[in-house]
Amino acid sequence: MWGDTNLTGITGATRKIAPAFRDIDETRDILAFDISKTFGNTDVLLGMRYEHNENDDSLNMVRGAGQLPPAVPPPGQQRFVTQRQKDDVDLFSGHGIIETRFNEWLWFTAGYSYTGFQNDLSGTRLYGTDFNAAFGEPVPTLSKPGPRFHWSLWNGRSKKHVFNANLFWMPIKELDVLGGFRYTHERERQLREFSCARANGEPSSV
Repeated sequence: MWGDTNLTGITGATRKIAPAFRDIDETRDILAFDISKTFGNTDVLLGMRYEHNENDDSLNMVRGAGQLPPAVPPPGQQRFVTQRQKDDVDLFSGHGIIETRFNEWLWFTAGYSYTGFQNDLSGTRLYGTDFNAAFGEPVPTLSKPGPRFHWSLWNGRSKKHVFNANLFWMPIKELDVLGGFRYTHERERQLREFSCARANGEPSSV
């Protein structure tokens, strides 16, 4: 997505040829561990994982690039746009596994896992006399005030529990019998909203 200008050498022609750039600021932190222990004929494994992602990226472009006096009548139309998107994600999961061997022909296994997820998405779109302008900053080069948005789009929460148990029996060499049980419980909460603070100005489609 590039910025636009009418300084194309063609009367009345506006083209998106002004270079834009993205500012990428993303971090990811992960903590994970597993421990295991054997008690007689039983093996136990416990583990967890925590992950945090924080993204703060922006698209920076110039609208009406170069459209300043004396090339155009004052005050001109050049303005700088910074559109930022923030995405914060937290993920936690834990699990436990148990395996018991009563003998060579009869085994019992069971497992449990929990996963929790949280995501917050928000952002801004600001016009100014330079990039990263303050909200509500005057932009003299606009024929009318440009749109300035601060919005919060999406908030999501999720929790999931899974439990399973299995019994393995081999009564004879040619026959295996496997019985299993699985239970899953999942709960999600999603809040989709568009809360917008806007200065008076151009239509939001600009």
